[in-house]
Amino acid sequence: MDQRVVPRHTPVRARVRTIGPVGMDAQVGPARPYDVAAVRAHFPALDRGTVHFDGPAGTQVPAACVAAVAEHLERWNSNSTQGAPFRDTPAAARTNALIERIHAAAADFVGASDPAECVVGANMTTLAFAMTRRIGRALRPGDELLLSPLDHDANIAPWLLLAEERSLRVRWLPPSLPRCTLDASSVVETIGPRTRVVSLGLASNAVGTLVDGQAVAAIAAAAHASGAIVWVDAVHAAAHVPLDVRALDVDVLLWSAYKVYGPHLGLCWVRRGILDVLPAQNVRWPAPAGPHRLETGTPAYELFAGLEATVGYLRWLGRTFGEPAGGLPPERGEIVAALEAIRRYEADLASRLLARLAAIPGCRVLGLADPADVGRRCPTVALTIEGRTPAAVADECCRRGFAVWSGEFASFELMRRLGLQGSGVVRVGIAHYNTAAEVDALAETLADVAAAAPDG
Repeated sequence: MDQRVVPRHTPVRARVRTIGPVGMDAQVGPARPYDVAAVRAHFPALDRGTVHFDGPAGTQVPAACVAAVAEHLERWNSNSTQGAPFRDTPAAARTNALIERIHAAAADFVGASDPAECVVGANMTTLAFAMTRRIGRALRPGDELLLSPLDHDANIAPWLLLAEERSLRVRWLPPSLPRCTLDASSVVETIGPRTRVVSLGLASNAVGTLVDGQAVAAIAAAAHASGAIVWVDAVHAAAHVPLDVRALDVDVLLWSAYKVYGPHLGLCWVRRGILDVLPAQNVRWPAPAGPHRLETGTPAYELFAGLEATVGYLRWLGRTFGEPAGGLPPERGEIVAALEAIRRYEADLASRLLARLAAIPGCRVLGLADPADVGRRCPTVALTIEGRTPAAVADECCRRGFAVWSGEFASFELMRRLGLQGSGVVRVGIAHYNTAAEVDALAETLADVAAAAPDG
C-alpha cells in the first residue's frame, strides 16, 4: 500500500494494561455481587411485558440516555460553531464541548490514547462505506483484500464494491466450520506480498463466536510485516468484552453505540498515522481539523448527549460491580471494569442456556455449542429446531413474549457455508440485564416448540 496512506508500522512500546483475549481471560473480582435487579432498574423498557433477547439487533437503553437526549433538544439544541469566526451562543458552546467529550469517551471505550483518532458517524455501515473508499484511493489494481466469511455484510459489501471499482483481488480467510471460528495460523499463512487489507470481525453477530484477542494481535503482526493494515469490526463484541486497540495492535476498529446500550450512532477508531493522511470529502468552510474533517455534515448532537449518558451508566456499573483496573485512569478503568463484570455475568447465563438447549430433542446450536466453550463466544446463541422453520420458531417465541429474531442477520457468507442460506437461524441474544429466570422460561418455550407438530 502507498506509504503516504499507511506509514511504516511502529509496534506499541508500552501498554498500560494488556487485557487477555479481548478481556476474556481477565480475572477481576467484583466489588460486590452483581445485582441484576439494580441493573434492570436503569432500563425502563424492561417492565413492559417483553423479555428482550434481541440485543444483537440493538440493545435497550438506560433512562439516563433517554433523559439526556430530551434535555439536549429541550434546552440546548444548537449547531456547532467550531471554527466559525464569531462568538458562541451558550447552547453552541455546550454543543462544542459535547463534541470533544464524546470523542474522549470513544477513546476511553476502546483504550485509545488520543481522542483525535476517533470518528463519529451515523452508523457503522455508513462509516464502513466512507472509510473503505478513503483507504481505497491508495490501492492499486491487483492488490489483495483478505475478508472473513464469518462477518456481517457491513464488513464485507463495502470491500467487495471497492474491489470491483479498483480491480482488487478478494481472498477469503479460511474459517473453521462448523465451529465458526478463525484460526490465527491459517490466517497468517493466507497473508501474501500483495495483501493490503486484512478485515475481520471480533465476534460473529450470527452465532456469537469470538476471535481470540491474542490471535488478532498475531494476525496484526503478520499483516504489518507485509505492509497491510488490519481493519476490525467490533460491533457485536463491544457490548460483551472490553476492547483495547493497543493490545490488539490493529489499525482501524469500528463499533456501534446502539449495540452497547446507546443511541443510533456509529464510531470508528483509526490509528493516527493513517488518519492524518486519509482524504476527506467535506464542504470548504470552515476547514475542520483532526477527525472532524472525516465527519461530513451536521450530526445528531442530541444522540451525542445520549451516548455520553450511556457511558456514564457503564462507568456506574463498573464502580458498583467491578473492580477498577489498576494503572488506568478512572474514565477508562471503570469502563473496563463494567465490561468485565458484564462478561462474567453473561457467561453464566450463556452456559445455562446452552445446557438447557442440549437437552431439547431436535435442537441444534450453531458454532460453539458446548457450555465449556463459553469463554470463546459471546452470549449470542444461534439455533435451529428440526421440523420447524426459524421464522415459525421465532414467531411462537414472540407470541409468548420473548423477543428473539430469525434470519441470516446479514451474515450471508457464513450462512451459505453452513447450508442455511435463505432460512437462516433463530438468534437468542443475552444481555447483562437478562435474568436466569428469563433464560429458563425461554428454554421451556423452545422445548414446547420442538415437541409440537412439525411445520406443514
